[in-house]
Amino acid sequence: MKFIFNRRIFSSQGISFFLLTVAITINAYVRLAPAYFPQARDKAKAVVTQRIQTEMAMSIDEKYPAYKTSAKAKIIKELFREEAKKNNFSRLVALEYKKLVEPYQDNSGYTYLLELDPYQWMRNTENVLTFGHPGTEIKEGKIYDTYMLAPVGMEVPHIRSLFYCSAFLYKLYSFFFHNASLFHFLFYLPVIYSTLFLIVLYFFSRNFFSTLGAFFTALFVGLDGILITRSCAGWFDYDTLSLIMPIAIIWCLSSAFVSYDNWKRLIVFSLCASFFQGLYTFTWIGWWFIFLVIIAAIAFIILNNYFLGLRFSQANKENIPYASAGLIFIAGSVFFCFIISRVNLLKEFFSLLRENIGLGASFTQSIWPDVRYTIAELQPPGIPVIASNFYNKIIAVTAMLGLIWVYFREKRGKYKFVLYSMVFWTAFMLYATLKAGRFSIYLLIPLGFFLGWAINAFWVLLREKLGHIPKAHFVCVAIFACILSYMGGIFISAGVQKSRTIYPIMNDEWFNLLTFVKNNTPKEAILNSWWDFGDFFKAVGRRRVIFDGQSQKGFIAYWISQAMLEKDENRALRILKMLNNASDTTFDTLNIYVADQFKAYALLEKLLTSNREEGARLLNEYKIPASSIRKILDDLHNKPAPAYFIVDRSMLVKMSSISFLGNWDFSKVFIAHNINKPESFILTNLKDIFNLSDKEALEYYKEVLVNTMGHDRSVSESFSNRYNIYNFSPNGSLSGRLVHFANGIVYDIDSKDVLIYSEPAMRYMRPMKIFFYEDGKKEVLSQEKGDFKKSICIIKTGDKYASLVLDEPLIDSLFFRLMFNEARNCNHFKPFFTSGNKEVSVYQIYWDTP
Repeated sequence: MKFIFNRRIFSSQGISFFLLTVAITINAYVRLAPAYFPQARDKAKAVVTQRIQTEMAMSIDEKYPAYKTSAKAKIIKELFREEAKKNNFSRLVALEYKKLVEPYQDNSGYTYLLELDPYQWMRNTENVLTFGHPGTEIKEGKIYDTYMLAPVGMEVPHIRSLFYCSAFLYKLYSFFFHNASLFHFLFYLPVIYSTLFLIVLYFFSRNFFSTLGAFFTALFVGLDGILITRSCAGWFDYDTLSLIMPIAIIWCLSSAFVSYDNWKRLIVFSLCASFFQGLYTFTWIGWWFIFLVIIAAIAFIILNNYFLGLRFSQANKENIPYASAGLIFIAGSVFFCFIISRVNLLKEFFSLLRENIGLGASFTQSIWPDVRYTIAELQPPGIPVIASNFYNKIIAVTAMLGLIWVYFREKRGKYKFVLYSMVFWTAFMLYATLKAGRFSIYLLIPLGFFLGWAINAFWVLLREKLGHIPKAHFVCVAIFACILSYMGGIFISAGVQKSRTIYPIMNDEWFNLLTFVKNNTPKEAILNSWWDFGDFFKAVGRRRVIFDGQSQKGFIAYWISQAMLEKDENRALRILKMLNNASDTTFDTLNIYVADQFKAYALLEKLLTSNREEGARLLNEYKIPASSIRKILDDLHNKPAPAYFIVDRSMLVKMSSISFLGNWDFSKVFIAHNINKPESFILTNLKDIFNLSDKEALEYYKEVLVNTMGHDRSVSESFSNRYNIYNFSPNGSLSGRLVHFANGIVYDIDSKDVLIYSEPAMRYMRPMKIFFYEDGKKEVLSQEKGDFKKSICIIKTGDKYASLVLDEPLIDSLFFRLMFNEARNCNHFKPFFTSGNKEVSVYQIYWDTP
């Protein structure tokens, strides 16, 4: 039993590398699941089994109709057991498996990249290999990607390490494997990055407590579902690299404080931390959080020493190294940030801090709606949801208790800098996660670190208190082993289960459609759509896009939303002309001469409904130079490059977000921006800028005053309205004169009567208003005795019927006409291509009426 409590059992090199190998192997195995879809193999086996057993049951029923059900079941079980041993069963399973996975794999049998962003990062890496930089061209010494924010292009941000590092590794790999595909290499590269991250995390944790604790830290962090989905094969993204850098920064700085009188060591390791901070600005847009954490931790230690019990001379002696290291770190970070990223660290730090303070709200310092407010992963999740992201509530609470326990045990200990850094990291990221669930991934490291530290501390406590007692240690060690087995089992089981739910968003339908676009549209063409699939359009369709996942901030989202909601096709076309001629520069040009943004917006709205001559007259009133007037009018009226508009069925559930942005009420935003100014000032400007009547201006003012007293969510929602498409049933089933739809609607062809089943009311209800579309022709029917308030559409195309439930303002919007009516009665939009399952449709934009 002395062996059990031997101090070296979890500190030997052999055990250490063995446990590291186990942790890495489990994590790599789980992350490789998207390459071969084990869940599809299980499903294929179940499908074939069900099919064979059904056929056997029918045969047994015919042969032995008098047999009891139990006897038949026994015969089927025996027959199937024999059938499952045959090669034909395996062949059928393999065929079914192939059928299930083929839509998610290319012609070579490789799974598509999983998400949207990886396609953009693949393009950037490809550009590094082709041009030597991640853009498509260099303008005035700056790297631009001309496929983004077409036709102007967008400067590639300084977050570029992923592209250069991946391009280098690909070159190294292709040196040995000459026919290596970049796409296939990048598919597996995340597993390599994840392995590197877990190795760093393991040795970082081992350095501060023990091998045992480091092992469970690696399992806790590596097998969490949030991290698996963002670091498995196929998810080529920043995440794992962005997690390595803060660990390296804290590790270096903690090494600087090992000996207070070793100034050479302090300077060297502080500069090393500065180097990694500079590299971090080259790696992830959220680099600034660890800079804030480090400064907070050092400041807290210094203040803590002065105000909580140490004598002044002793506090000075202890604080000098921390203050010195802090100053060296800041100065070095500024230097390395500029050298590596060409960025002014302090300026960008305060800019990003100010920008992200408003995360989780639609209303910011800008007059435009914040697109991030509508993105699902940036929604506030609440504490219960956050806890569920870390396996279960028991594990999450245990990790937090570990933090508290370690804090009180070690707050004056040898590694207090690491302790306080991790505590501030936890606090900062918990706050960020409460604003936007996306950041829960960055809570993993500190929580896993404290969990591992607590496990180690408990082991040491157990060893010290019970190591010398002959009988008690058996029970305690058994309990300890059971707890660890329970945790390890939960981690591994959760990781495996999560990995078996992962499928790529890209599929054959999308790939074939975009390949058709690439082969059948001019190279200078611009693709217009909602931002989500912009990365697909660039990487597979090889065409420029209006905006995408990396450029959705700003006001293009507002204008695209406006175009989709617009019932006036000519105004929608004018908006699209502006975007396809000048991207997001028209408003900026106008804003130079009309300094007030609200007045500039109001003027632009007038220009969108004016002809060229009227527009020139309006602009001349503001004494804008002739060259700028010409530029603005050209943006609005010139014929742009060939363009196409793409709608897909996923936009139905996104319509709530799209309409929220498109219905943004600038008059309410104006009031909120000037809420502290006199009422008379606000009312006068509402009338002058937005042409509101006295009554309307006063009502708006009172409404905003009331709404701004609510909680964050209600305030954010008060600046706009949402329109929804509640459900869509594309294939009605005709039975006699009735058409039944999967969404509960029943349509009588002869009487044109419509009923819908309401689950909350548990009865059929009669809609108040029904819209009938037959080959594009609309008929409206109002029912006085209707008790279902939402609008219902019945759409007949040929001999097929579809139905949907939606809010009435969406009827006859441009989106509705393109998505459901195939652009019938549209003058400027004509069908170009539709995917085989009709999930995605492409329309050519005719800038002049054909």
